[in-house]
Amino acid sequence: GKAEHAFAVVDIDGLPLERGAVKTGKTSLGAFARRMLRKYPGAAVAVEATSTYHEAISLAFLHLGLAVRVVNPVLTTTRAITDSVRRVKTDASDALCIARKLYEKRCLLGHPFTWNEDERIFQALGRSLAKWMRCLPCQFSAGVPGLCS
Repeated sequence: GKAEHAFAVVDIDGLPLERGAVKTGKTSLGAFARRMLRKYPGAAVAVEATSTYHEAISLAFLHLGLAVRVVNPVLTTTRAITDSVRRVKTDASDALCIARKLYEKRCLLGHPFTWNEDERIFQALGRSLAKWMRCLPCQFSAGVPGLCS
């Protein structure tokens, strides 16, 4: 999984107030979310949709009652390419781009993050089944079950 999440906080002019990274982990993300809400009350939160990596940080804010917006990565790719002389796309540049765009769009960027435990379990089972189905041919041809990963 992802070791850390980049973040950025901007003021009303889109200038960075704070930038950094937070370690991935339920305790770290929960403490980070609480600290951000104390420091920036009324803040809006948006995350880049990255496989399932954005879910943990989104849940940390959702559990504190804050709405989270999920942004398509295409937005940050396009913005990073057009805004950068070096054409650099990093997690830190993406975080700043998302923060600025969230303010610019009056918090109507992306779509709302929602969580349904049953749906997530079903999705995980589907991914496991798909992986297992891909492994079937190599397990039978090699004659050694469980070696496909």
